[in-house]
Amino acid sequence: MTFILTDLSLISSSFTNHQHDSSYSSFLHCLSTTFPISYNLSQLLHTPNSSSYSSLLNSSIKNLLFSTPSTPRPLLIITPSNPSHIQASIFCCKLHNLRVRVLSGGHDYEGLSYRSSNQKPFVILDLSNLRGVKLDSEQGTAWVQSGAMLGELYYKIAHEIKSFSYGFPAGICPTVAVGGHLSGGGFVFTIHKTLSQNAVDLVNHWQDIAHRLPEDLFIRVIIQRNEMGEVEALFNSLFLGGDLDLGLNEEEDWGITSYSSARVWGMKYFKGNFERLATVKRRVDPGDFFRSEQSIPPLVLEMEGEEHGLVESS
Repeated sequence: MTFILTDLSLISSSFTNHQHDSSYSSFLHCLSTTFPISYNLSQLLHTPNSSSYSSLLNSSIKNLLFSTPSTPRPLLIITPSNPSHIQASIFCCKLHNLRVRVLSGGHDYEGLSYRSSNQKPFVILDLSNLRGVKLDSEQGTAWVQSGAMLGELYYKIAHEIKSFSYGFPAGICPTVAVGGHLSGGGFVFTIHKTLSQNAVDLVNHWQDIAHRLPEDLFIRVIIQRNEMGEVEALFNSLFLGGDLDLGLNEEEDWGITSYSSARVWGMKYFKGNFERLATVKRRVDPGDFFRSEQSIPPLVLEMEGEEHGLVESS
């Protein structure tokens, strides 16, 4: 117990400048009592005063638009080394009304895993230490932890299975983490142009206008050789702004977004799956703890459920 209290006192000293020290201390105490006693908290919890804080935060930031003095920064970065640490972190964050951003360890151009759209306190759950890969060739399945890189997964499949019958559909970047890839990351608009297709002129033109493009539009250029050995330019583009046609889950009150208000944009985006996904959300996360600006809300009102034929009246 002395070991835990010592770690807690060192970490708590990082919050002396905050107005609500008692709340932070209570949150840290929750973590210290919930985490297994055998772990060193100073290696799992990284405050703004920790030497590791900046390097962990900046490791995934590839878009400097989200690395400014005005960008909200996490209250704490937690680096679990065991699945039980994730459970403890979520339990304590939910208990103390702290939002969670989950970072798998790869790059993030949209900033969804390391920033908040408002000034409310939040915590980053960095899963980069959880990168185990277990393959079962007989069942044709794989259990992969969120922090494993795609390159690590490819390597395991190639060197342990040693068969061309198995593979994993993914992208060309080996440093993308599996968690981010499976949750929808890595999909961008790409144009390939070779030298014979005026790639040089396009690159020159891009250099002239790149700095004048709107901040909501991200474009990068990669020069490489294709499978035919030709030099080509890859133009990757990603829209970083909001789509007003789809709508937005307002976060000011941090309340549960109503099904009826989210249905306006949800039916456009998720089409026929929206009602089914909202029903599932109600079962697994009725309090809407895991939410973002355009996440699916839980279908919590029985009256609305009856209206759309999703639940039966008692």
